[in-house]
Order: sequence, then C-alpha cells, then structure tokens
Amino acid sequence: MKKKVGGYPVTGSFSRTAINAESGARSALSTAIAAVAVVVVLLFFTPYLESLPKPVVASIVISCVIRLIDFKEFIHLRHLWQQERNTDFFVFCVVVLTSLATGVENGLLAGVILHKFLRWRYKKNAGVL
Repeated sequence: MKKKVGGYPVTGSFSRTAINAESGARSALSTAIAAVAVVVVLLFFTPYLESLPKPVVASIVISCVIRLIDFKEFIHLRHLWQQERNTDFFVFCVVVLTSLATGVENGLLAGVILHKFLRWRYKKNAGVL
C-alpha cells in the first residue's frame, strides 16, 4: 500500500533510513538484512558495546542522520524571510528550538499552533476584495 500512495513508515527509524540510503539499498530486503544484523549484534556483541559511552553512540547515530537534513531548504527559507517576510522560516526556527529544548512532540505542537495562528492572523488582516 505504501508504494501506491507514497507513504512513509512512521515507526521506521531515521537512522536506519539514513544508513540504508548511504549504503545504496533499494529494496525491502535491505531492511530484513539490517534486522538480522541487529539481532546478531544484540545477541553476540552486547557485552563489548555496553561499555561505550552514550556520547559515542549518539555521535554514530548523528553522523548517519545528519545526511537526511536538507540545508538548501533552510537557506531557501531564510532568503524568503529576508525578501518577503514569509513566516515559514520563523515557524521553522521555533519548531527546531522547541524540539531541542523540550522534545519533538512539543516542538511539533508548537509549530502547528504557531502556523495556524499566523495563518488565521493573515486571513483576518487580508480583508475581502
């Protein structure tokens, strides 16, 4: 079904997606192979990996996930903000900062509420021709 409507598995990990994309995986078989690899690592290598500090593990995940961020879109939004005072860049900044400070759910909620408020305010001030 996902292939027909272009959906994205919401339970899938972004880090697994990044690793699959970087390795050139193109099919669902890569997910099965990755699952087997995770099981093997958990069964046999956990004693060796549990002594790794959390910042080391986090840096491994971040180094894979960072490639999923589209920095060109950020620059495009900033240019829109400078030229037209488009509110998308402002909403983006609020979402990123709120997500970093309080968590992803709160950041998403703040972004939706702020976007709806700004659209409502724009519609209210636009008037009818």
